[in-house]
Amino acid sequence: KRGLAVPLYLEYEFGTRDYASIAARIKDANADFLWVGALGLEGNQLLEAMKKLDYTPKLHFYLYPAPGPLLASPDMRNAFAHSFFEDHPPFSTRPGVAKLSPAYRARAVKAGLPYTNLDTQPVSTYNVFFLLTKAIEATRSLDDKVLTDWLKKSTVDTVFGPMTFNGPNNHGPGRMLVKQNQGGRWLVVWPREV
Repeated sequence: KRGLAVPLYLEYEFGTRDYASIAARIKDANADFLWVGALGLEGNQLLEAMKKLDYTPKLHFYLYPAPGPLLASPDMRNAFAHSFFEDHPPFSTRPGVAKLSPAYRARAVKAGLPYTNLDTQPVSTYNVFFLLTKAIEATRSLDDKVLTDWLKKSTVDTVFGPMTFNGPNNHGPGRMLVKQNQGGRWLVVWPREV
């Protein structure tokens, strides 16, 4: 539709650990942009395999990476990835983040985690309990149907911004954000308003 050529389309099995042949095909295609449906450390493993071939993609995107390890990779300069939240404005000004961010960082440091930034995964977990708490407080009930009915009719200001569950598949407006590694830090670069 937009006139883009797709020089290579590959699928690999979940649990793949040897990315050598995939990396070789990516290098041969030498596309302007590499989109990887990566989960966890798959992006790192693919980058390591490409590095062994002296190849670094021009532009690259990783769907659901482990953010800390991917950010730490020396081959991730200017790479893009999916996000729902990063700990910088405007996200850091949302309800609860001013307390959550330093508490999370302190506990992550104390636990010896190599990546101590508040990001999508811990905020997603926090948000689930935040939403349940708001629904329970509003309805004074623990009944699933009562909570569900309230959530489908309500807008709740959360760490992800205002959330609703009245759309298709119980989903409100889309929240897909794109972040980029800029100087060793993830920064949201799309959509423009954030």
